[in-house]
Amino acid sequence: MRGREFDGAGGATGARVVIDTAFAQRWFGSRDPLGASIEIVDAEGGSSSAEVIGVVPAVKHKALDEGQRMPTLYQLIDDPGSHFFLLTRTAADPGALAREVGELIQRLAPAAMLHLNQPLTQTIALTLASREALLQAVLVFAGLCLGVAALALYAVLSVAVRRRSAELGLRQAIGARRSQLSMLVLAEGAKLLLYALVPGVLIGILIGHALSSQLHQTEPADPLTWIASALVLALATVLASWLPAARAMRVAPASALRAE
Repeated sequence: MRGREFDGAGGATGARVVIDTAFAQRWFGSRDPLGASIEIVDAEGGSSSAEVIGVVPAVKHKALDEGQRMPTLYQLIDDPGSHFFLLTRTAADPGALAREVGELIQRLAPAAMLHLNQPLTQTIALTLASREALLQAVLVFAGLCLGVAALALYAVLSVAVRRRSAELGLRQAIGARRSQLSMLVLAEGAKLLLYALVPGVLIGILIGHALSSQLHQTEPADPLTWIASALVLALATVLASWLPAARAMRVAPASALRAE
């Protein structure tokens, strides 16, 4: 925060305001708003002057994924009306504090109606519930796609090993070790992975930039995200290639040459 917070000194109630960075950027531009005087027009058309005493960061009020908000101004008022918010902070269990606050309000104001009394983490989780459900659906779909791709790779390599059984038998006959035949099949799988990984990453980064407004605390070209994705695909490739590679190790040279 730049400037100072509200206190009980100086000026009449409502004569001092705190604005957020969105308000300062829109109405003051490059000028320093601290100490400036602004005119506030109320709902009835009346106006009053107020001094800007502080500038705070713009915050999200309803959801973490909400778009650009309107500039916000904070001021003290004499009467909060029939509705007001009470925020509490604790280092202990927030759920226990919420229950204590509810009991205290009921004792002090039995006629008061408590509409919402829950930890901030739970409030944030409720705003993200729909997005989390969509994310879970996307993860399930991505897992199915990964499984289908692994099965397709397994099928391609299995057919390749079957067609090259004579070649593999000949390689064993002239001294190739079974581990070398296995590495030959795994190398074919790795080659197919590289052919798909490079264009896939480029297309994914382009799509990520197009959907950057929907990403939260993640960059479209975040290296850790792409490295983790590449490792998952590499693991799937190894698993899909392992059975064909093991089959190549079991090729009998004499049987393969007779079949050819």
